[in-house]
Amino acid sequence: MRFVLSTGLIIAALTMATADANAWYCTAEARGGASGWGFNFFQVKAEQTALAECRSKSKGQRCRITSCW
Repeated sequence: MRFVLSTGLIIAALTMATADANAWYCTAEARGGASGWGFNFFQVKAEQTALAECRSKSKGQRCRITSCW
């Protein structure tokens, strides 16, 4: 029983440790030099966050996604 419990705890710890590796990191830039980034487990949400951050800094200039990985 202890073996099963300890194995389960190890698997849970490894799963949580690699959770960041499964997330998306996106960057957005405007022509004027403003930029923003977003981090989320869903690519669309990471893109939206990056664009929103870029728009808040760009003073009305258009922002576009430059990379997502």
